[in-house]
Amino acid sequence: MDKAGNALRRSGVRLIGASKGHTELQLLISELKKLKATVAQLGKSQLSSSQDLLNWTTTEGNAALQEVSSYNGELSVLFQNFTADVCDVLREVRHGYESILVTETYIENFKEEITTAEAKAAKLQKDAKRSTRRGTKENPADEKVREAQGHCENLRNELKKKIKEKEKMKIKHVRNSLISRGKATRIFAKRLVILSEAQIQIAETLPENISEDLHELTYSGGSICRSVIDDANDKLSALAVQERIASELGGSFVPPPPENPDLPPRYEDLDMSSISLNGSIRGYTPVLSPSPSAPPGDLEILPEESTIGWKRSAQ
Repeated sequence: MDKAGNALRRSGVRLIGASKGHTELQLLISELKKLKATVAQLGKSQLSSSQDLLNWTTTEGNAALQEVSSYNGELSVLFQNFTADVCDVLREVRHGYESILVTETYIENFKEEITTAEAKAAKLQKDAKRSTRRGTKENPADEKVREAQGHCENLRNELKKKIKEKEKMKIKHVRNSLISRGKATRIFAKRLVILSEAQIQIAETLPENISEDLHELTYSGGSICRSVIDDANDKLSALAVQERIASELGGSFVPPPPENPDLPPRYEDLDMSSISLNGSIRGYTPVLSPSPSAPPGDLEILPEESTIGWKRSAQ
């Protein structure tokens, strides 16, 4: 049924394109519209199935299943929100191609206007030739012919400019639309990984090996599920910050590595007043790491393979 409906829809678009032109572009716009509807339906179906699962577990009277289903529903709400973000990008992409279609239609109408102007100029020129044959010395029609031909030339030059602008517009939009779709898919995939891991962790709070005494079975995974949801929200918030910074910088954002308290401060962050005359840094103690081949207790001798590190002093 879906195949038949899709074929019927594309056939209708082709019929419209046969009369108005630009069939392939209209098919592209139609497919983008369908893609947006499909992504939106994916989010709605995910949320609907989670709600049905919760309703079923509620009627079963199993508190553990009901609680897990409830937390799974929270993840489904986030999933639907993320599909809505993808739909927003697809909508903007489609609007861009619709603008290109409007420009193409405008240029076609402009070409028809030039054709009409050229036909008018040709008719005036023919009338001017007839008047000249009758022996008229100063023919007023010649001035009208020059004006009509000049108007046609201006229209042709204007058409060239509009075609150049249209081509620039097409290149710019195709580039930006592909980048936008790629970025939207990338952030959606990253979010989906976070939600998928959270869903697995929530499901794993249910016991795998169940004894025969079901009435003695207790469920204590509620706090774990709440922690999993909070952790997922924290990761999603951090991801949103990274994507915003990457967007502002115009590239990919790589978060800085976690600080190691055993490493000395960077030179640019170093307070010169914290360095003593013997070269030690206030708050850090030099530590000698001998080579594995050095004999134990032989720290007075500095082997060639030994290294000196810094250890934060106890405050």
